[in-house]
Amino acid sequence: MIKKIWGFSNQLKYGIIFLILIVTSQQLFASKSQNDTITKRPLSIYIRPVAMLASFPSFQLGVDYELPVGARFGLVLGYGSYMSARVPDAEVVDYSLYEFHPQIQIFISKKEAKRRFALGVEFVYVDISSHLRDGMYNKSTNQLVTFDRATYTENRRLFHVLASFVPKPIGHFLFEAYIGVGYGSRYVHYNNVENESPYYGGSSWLSIPSAKSNDRSIGEQGGLSGTIGLKIGYHF
Repeated sequence: MIKKIWGFSNQLKYGIIFLILIVTSQQLFASKSQNDTITKRPLSIYIRPVAMLASFPSFQLGVDYELPVGARFGLVLGYGSYMSARVPDAEVVDYSLYEFHPQIQIFISKKEAKRRFALGVEFVYVDISSHLRDGMYNKSTNQLVTFDRATYTENRRLFHVLASFVPKPIGHFLFEAYIGVGYGSRYVHYNNVENESPYYGGSSWLSIPSAKSNDRSIGEQGGLSGTIGLKIGYHF
């Protein structure tokens, strides 16, 4: 493991505290519950399996708490290091990923509806650190370099407008689909680079590796961001 979990960032610490507060406050609004299934079970815990298919896979665990007024607060924590990572320009020796997704959504459908819809926002904080081997990256504009070994770090800060499709639960089973679009920035840096040398490959897009794109460029980039996936879990 490249970094200890408590060395990640203050956001993760606050996220864990927030998650504990949500769980321990489940009974706060219990006396105001109505007779429908969802209001009786305002707390839900779930996983988001699509994150396991990313270039740097992670296991995401989330918790939602729905208030009687139709608002829902959520938090997703993610961790990755034990799965196989894939990047186009290098071999991944190992990696660590920590992420933190606070959310708030408003339901726009009645609680009694068979299919409910929710709109809201999601903030995304992701920190990645990885040891790479036999790779390549953009050191600056139009300057590709190769290396034998390097430490790759990436920090993502994103904002999504999130829409969720929420079928009526069957018993305690939770299943949702979500999609979001927004804007974000990512900062990429390479440290401890060994045997760095310029790359003098061909000039056509076929011969220039994918490091030519902004995906592995040093520095900060901003642009549109999107998310899509499923939530599978349990209503309490």
